[in-house]
Amino acid sequence: MVLLKLFSLLFLSVIAGSVAVAQGGELTMRQAATFILDAPVRDVAMTPDGRFLYAITENDGALLGYEFDRDMGELTPLANFPLELAAPSYRPTALAMAPSGRILYVAHEGMIGRSLLAPVTIMAVDVSTGSLEFQSMISLPIDGTPLTDITVSGGGDTLVVAGVAGDNVAFIPLESLDPSERIAFTQLEFPEKPAAVAISADSQFVYALLSETGTISAYGFAGVDTGFVPLNDSPFEVSGNAYTPADLALPFNSTELLVAHTGHIQRSLLAPVTIHQINPDGGQLTAAGRFGLPSQTGELNAISSDSTGSYITVVDSGTNTLYILRVNRPAVLPLAPVQIVTITLEPYRTFCSSVGPQLCYVANVDGQETLLYGEIEGFTFEWGTAYELRVRVEPVANPPADASSIRYVLEAVLSQEPVRPDFTFEITVPPMIITPNDDGTFTVLGELNFTCAEAMCAEIEALLSGTDNIELVMRFPEAVSDPLQARLKLER
Repeated sequence: MVLLKLFSLLFLSVIAGSVAVAQGGELTMRQAATFILDAPVRDVAMTPDGRFLYAITENDGALLGYEFDRDMGELTPLANFPLELAAPSYRPTALAMAPSGRILYVAHEGMIGRSLLAPVTIMAVDVSTGSLEFQSMISLPIDGTPLTDITVSGGGDTLVVAGVAGDNVAFIPLESLDPSERIAFTQLEFPEKPAAVAISADSQFVYALLSETGTISAYGFAGVDTGFVPLNDSPFEVSGNAYTPADLALPFNSTELLVAHTGHIQRSLLAPVTIHQINPDGGQLTAAGRFGLPSQTGELNAISSDSTGSYITVVDSGTNTLYILRVNRPAVLPLAPVQIVTITLEPYRTFCSSVGPQLCYVANVDGQETLLYGEIEGFTFEWGTAYELRVRVEPVANPPADASSIRYVLEAVLSQEPVRPDFTFEITVPPMIITPNDDGTFTVLGELNFTCAEAMCAEIEALLSGTDNIELVMRFPEAVSDPLQARLKLER
């Protein structure tokens, strides 16, 4: 039996800080119950009402069952669990709950005996107690590699299985399913075996996670004769600067695709879950939000939800942690109005970090000192020149998860003034973003070019092999085209 240790935690301050804004509203975590398991979990499935939760253990393929008390935030093991569904030649690999909450589908890796058929077990769910009872089994052809994922459409009419006969996804009509007969299905071939699949409630759109590219390949149903065809703009990029997708979930009564990732939100110990809005007409994905879960290893590997996406279950296989999250989705607010602001820029840029290391403008916006992370459209910055600008600030609808929710557009350059040649400024940078050049100069992020006295350059170059930030004092040269002159702030 997998034991649980319960920690009732509120991650409001940590998680809310990593949430992306979508059209003026925030997708925020209201509460997170965290459970530490004594064995890694491979996949999870939650009943549509969020009451029962089922999980597969990684090591022995045992099927676990729990009841979740949403009011108390407690997870209680169900009686008569774990269940042993593994056989000598196969074991469970993925779970899918029917929208009725009365059927649990279990895909297996391995084969039935010496055949090239992989089993899918169909279990009946007692909606009052959560107990499971074997109902039947179907078999699907494989090429010796395992089935990777399984899901059910929100209408409950289509079973979707990834990894069938190679890199194919099989679509099995459930209305006419007869386990005693040969299973009839249509299939869609992908360039690689999908790691996870999801299908819309109306069975019109299917989404497959391709691990090698970190993208989601999407197809739309074009009729019985044509079948599924690639959507415009597919595949969709859902990776971040320091994380890649690992699993998908599409709540039955929702048009939001949930994606759990391995890795971290840049320069944090938060493992991300991103949310992507599905266009009901064309099936395209647009980023709608992101939140982060505290994780030392950043190994989120499985995600599931109730029917609406109000309760989300996420597994962190690196720490054997099971999160059950309640999500608050406030009403979408209108976009903020366009603003015209006056911005003054210093004649240099400084190191900053958003989704990755970059150089930011040192700015004063309507009298308030700040750093500008984004670019100003229509404006070209020259090092050594101070500027006063009139800028239009516009909100961005549905920005990507790693992008800003506002954009800056140049209205006019009010003034610009070159600095005197001996003007200096201080900058602190990590050594990893400084590149030594063949001519003895150095470059920061391909933009800031500097040189130094011979002895000082040797000392700076020695610091590049370390991890400590390097504090530099920069001086502008007489000729604009020459590199800046640098020295260490504190000579060693």
